Amino acid sequence: MSRRTVATAAAVVALAIVGTGAVANASTAAPANATGACVNLSNQFCRTASMQVVGNGPNCTPFPDGNYWETKNDLLGHPIAWTYANGSTPCVRVNFTARAISNACTFWLYVPQGNATATFTLGWSDGRGGHHTTEAVNENATFGWSELTMNPGGNRAASNVTGLFFQDNNGQSFPSELGWGTNNGFGIMQSC
Repeated sequence: MSRRTVATAAAVVALAIVGTGAVANASTAAPANATGACVNLSNQFCRTASMQVVGNGPNCTPFPDGNYWETKNDLLGHPIAWTYANGSTPCVRVNFTARAISNACTFWLYVPQGNATATFTLGWSDGRGGHHTTEAVNENATFGWSELTMNPGGNRAASNVTGLFFQDNNGQSFPSELGWGTNNGFGIMQSC
């Protein structure tokens, strides 16, 4: 039986929401679990996810509706997409375009409340042709805006970032779910 044809039931867990409202000023870090929409400012940029199918064959089976990811609202009402983790076979890639700036910037990923239980790293590229990875994001441990550690050495900020991405081949498998925000207000936030 395909991992995507297995019927799933949504488990609703009551969690306290810490810090709601818009993340309005890049000079102040977003509080843990802040869930408000990203707001474009002179030093803060909000980026939308683009999704693509990167694999096919028997290990990349779509959901019954023919899509490789599902779209819905998370438990907070924000638009998201999600897919199952797929072991070592890449099927889905989620991309974010960054604004390449020579100053150091911090990056925040919107983690949905619900349909987000996986742990994964994001790859990122810089304007000098370099390719890097972030420290792992554990979606099961948080929701809302999660600050990325851009270098496994502990640096939270990076400069000249041109794009970020992750894929569903994170080494985990069904029933782990990778979730992400799908519009400008709930994708990636870049603060410089």
